[in-house]
Amino acid sequence: MHERNYLFPVGVITSPKGLKGELIVSLISNHLYIYDFQGEVWLGNDLNHLHPWKVGHFEVKGKKAYLKLCDLNTVEEAEYLKGIRVFLPLKDVKELDFLRTKGYKVVDSKDEKNCFGIVSDFFLGSAQILMIVKKGDKEYLIPCVEEFIADIKKEDKKVLINYIEGLFEQ
Repeated sequence: MHERNYLFPVGVITSPKGLKGELIVSLISNHLYIYDFQGEVWLGNDLNHLHPWKVGHFEVKGKKAYLKLCDLNTVEEAEYLKGIRVFLPLKDVKELDFLRTKGYKVVDSKDEKNCFGIVSDFFLGSAQILMIVKKGDKEYLIPCVEEFIADIKKEDKKVLINYIEGLFEQ
Protein backbone atom coordinates (compact mmCIF):
# COMPACT_ATOMS: atom_id res chain seq x y z
CA MET A 1 0.00 0.00 0.00
CA HIS A 2 1.13 3.58 -0.55
CA GLU A 3 1.26 6.56 1.74
CA ARG A 4 -0.14 9.71 0.18
CA ASN A 5 2.82 11.80 1.34
CA TYR A 6 5.20 9.55 -0.56
CA LEU A 7 3.59 9.91 -3.98
CA PHE A 8 4.68 12.56 -6.45
CA PRO A 9 2.02 13.96 -8.82
CA VAL A 10 3.20 13.56 -12.42
CA GLY A 11 0.28 14.60 -14.58
CA VAL A 12 -3.06 13.73 -16.11
CA ILE A 13 -3.83 11.17 -18.81
CA THR A 14 -5.12 13.19 -21.76
CA SER A 15 -5.61 10.64 -24.53
CA PRO A 16 -4.68 7.28 -25.99
CA LYS A 17 -1.75 7.05 -28.41
CA GLY A 18 -1.58 4.24 -30.92
CA LEU A 19 -3.59 1.05 -31.09
CA LYS A 20 -2.11 -0.93 -28.18
CA GLY A 21 -3.24 1.14 -25.21
CA GLU A 22 -0.40 3.65 -24.95
CA LEU A 23 -1.30 6.85 -23.13
CA ILE A 24 -0.32 10.50 -23.41
CA VAL A 25 0.18 12.16 -20.02
CA SER A 26 0.10 15.95 -19.78
CA LEU A 27 2.79 16.77 -17.19
CA ILE A 28 1.85 19.11 -14.36
CA SER A 29 5.43 19.93 -13.46
CA ASN A 30 8.52 21.20 -15.23
CA HIS A 31 10.80 19.54 -12.68
CA LEU A 32 10.49 15.88 -13.50
CA TYR A 33 13.69 13.88 -13.64
CA ILE A 34 12.21 10.49 -14.40
CA TYR A 35 13.37 9.86 -17.95
CA ASP A 36 14.30 6.18 -17.45
CA PHE A 37 11.46 5.25 -15.14
CA GLN A 38 10.39 1.59 -15.08
CA GLY A 39 8.28 0.40 -12.20
CA GLU A 40 4.85 1.21 -10.86
CA VAL A 41 2.56 4.24 -11.11
CA TRP A 42 -0.52 5.01 -9.06
CA LEU A 43 -3.65 6.18 -10.88
CA GLY A 44 -6.75 7.93 -9.60
CA ASN A 45 -8.40 11.24 -8.88
CA ASP A 46 -9.19 10.54 -5.22
CA LEU A 47 -6.01 10.41 -3.12
CA ASN A 48 -7.69 7.92 -0.79
CA HIS A 49 -8.46 5.50 -3.63
CA LEU A 50 -5.43 5.24 -5.89
CA HIS A 51 -4.62 2.05 -7.77
CA PRO A 52 -1.17 0.73 -8.72
CA TRP A 53 -0.29 -0.19 -12.33
CA LYS A 54 2.86 -1.88 -13.59
CA VAL A 55 4.63 0.28 -16.18
CA GLY A 56 5.80 -1.24 -19.43
CA HIS A 57 7.29 1.99 -20.76
CA PHE A 58 7.48 5.62 -19.62
CA GLU A 59 9.13 8.37 -21.65
CA VAL A 60 9.15 12.12 -21.03
CA LYS A 61 9.23 14.41 -24.07
CA GLY A 62 8.86 18.09 -23.34
CA LYS A 63 5.63 18.84 -21.50
CA LYS A 64 4.14 15.41 -22.04
CA ALA A 65 4.99 11.80 -21.34
CA TYR A 66 4.19 8.57 -23.15
CA LEU A 67 3.04 5.83 -20.81
CA LYS A 68 2.43 2.16 -21.59
CA LEU A 69 0.81 0.23 -18.77
CA CYS A 70 1.13 -3.53 -18.56
CA ASP A 71 -2.24 -5.27 -19.01
CA LEU A 72 -3.68 -2.30 -20.95
CA ASN A 73 -3.81 -3.39 -24.57
CA THR A 74 -6.53 -1.57 -26.51
CA VAL A 75 -7.51 1.96 -27.45
CA GLU A 76 -10.86 1.41 -25.72
CA GLU A 77 -9.17 0.51 -22.42
CA ALA A 78 -6.86 3.53 -22.76
CA GLU A 79 -9.80 5.82 -23.55
CA TYR A 80 -11.40 4.79 -20.24
CA LEU A 81 -8.44 6.31 -18.35
CA LYS A 82 -8.72 9.82 -19.85
CA GLY A 83 -8.69 12.50 -17.15
CA ILE A 84 -7.12 10.21 -14.50
CA ARG A 85 -4.18 11.59 -12.48
CA VAL A 86 -0.81 9.81 -12.47
CA PHE A 87 1.48 9.58 -9.40
CA LEU A 88 4.95 8.11 -8.90
CA PRO A 89 6.37 6.82 -5.62
CA LEU A 90 9.06 9.27 -4.44
CA LYS A 91 11.55 6.42 -4.17
CA ASP A 92 11.52 6.31 -7.97
CA VAL A 93 12.22 10.03 -8.43
CA LYS A 94 15.85 9.91 -7.31
CA GLU A 95 16.74 13.50 -8.22
CA LEU A 96 14.05 14.82 -5.87
CA ASP A 97 15.82 13.74 -2.66
CA PHE A 98 14.79 16.92 -0.88
CA LEU A 99 11.16 15.69 -0.98
CA ARG A 100 12.18 12.99 1.50
CA THR A 101 13.25 15.55 4.09
CA LYS A 102 9.93 16.03 5.89
CA GLY A 103 10.75 16.44 9.59
CA TYR A 104 14.37 17.46 8.95
CA LYS A 105 15.87 20.55 10.60
CA VAL A 106 16.59 23.46 8.25
CA VAL A 107 19.96 24.99 9.14
CA ASP A 108 22.38 27.58 7.80
CA SER A 109 25.06 26.01 5.60
CA LYS A 110 27.66 28.36 7.13
CA ASP A 111 26.60 27.76 10.74
CA GLU A 112 24.65 24.55 11.36
CA LYS A 113 23.79 25.71 14.89
CA ASN A 114 21.53 28.35 13.33
CA CYS A 115 18.22 26.46 12.90
CA PHE A 116 15.44 28.10 10.87
CA GLY A 117 12.76 25.50 11.60
CA ILE A 118 11.56 22.07 10.52
CA VAL A 119 10.48 20.92 7.06
CA SER A 120 6.72 20.40 7.46
CA ASP A 121 5.64 19.79 3.85
CA PHE A 122 6.09 20.76 0.20
CA PHE A 123 4.03 22.80 -2.22
CA LEU A 124 4.13 21.05 -5.60
CA GLY A 125 1.57 23.13 -7.47
CA SER A 126 3.81 25.97 -8.63
CA ALA A 127 6.44 26.38 -11.32
CA GLN A 128 9.04 25.66 -8.64
CA ILE A 129 8.67 23.12 -5.82
CA LEU A 130 8.56 24.98 -2.51
CA MET A 131 9.72 23.60 0.84
CA ILE A 132 7.42 24.61 3.71
CA VAL A 133 9.48 25.32 6.83
CA LYS A 134 7.66 25.70 10.13
CA LYS A 135 9.04 27.54 13.15
CA GLY A 136 6.57 28.07 15.97
CA ASP A 137 3.29 29.29 14.43
CA LYS A 138 5.02 30.70 11.35
CA GLU A 139 5.57 29.01 8.01
CA TYR A 140 8.15 29.99 5.42
CA LEU A 141 8.48 28.94 1.79
CA ILE A 142 11.89 28.09 0.33
CA PRO A 143 12.29 27.37 -3.40
CA CYS A 144 13.91 23.95 -3.89
CA VAL A 145 16.71 25.10 -6.17
CA GLU A 146 20.50 24.86 -5.90
CA GLU A 147 20.76 28.56 -4.98
CA PHE A 148 18.93 27.82 -1.70
CA ILE A 149 19.39 24.10 -0.95
CA ALA A 150 23.12 23.66 -0.33
CA ASP A 151 23.12 20.06 0.91
CA ILE A 152 21.08 17.35 2.60
CA LYS A 153 22.62 15.45 5.50
CA LYS A 154 20.48 12.34 5.78
CA GLU A 155 22.40 10.91 8.72
CA ASP A 156 21.84 14.13 10.76
CA LYS A 157 18.35 14.77 9.33
CA LYS A 158 19.32 18.28 8.25
CA VAL A 159 18.72 20.41 5.18
CA LEU A 160 21.51 22.94 4.76
CA ILE A 161 20.44 26.14 3.05
CA ASN A 162 22.30 29.14 1.72
CA TYR A 163 20.74 31.83 3.88
CA ILE A 164 19.71 35.04 2.16
CA GLU A 165 18.75 38.02 4.31
CA GLY A 166 14.98 38.40 4.60
CA LEU A 167 14.24 34.76 3.75
CA PHE A 168 12.69 34.07 7.16
CA GLU A 169 10.88 37.35 7.71
CA GLN A 170 7.16 38.04 7.31
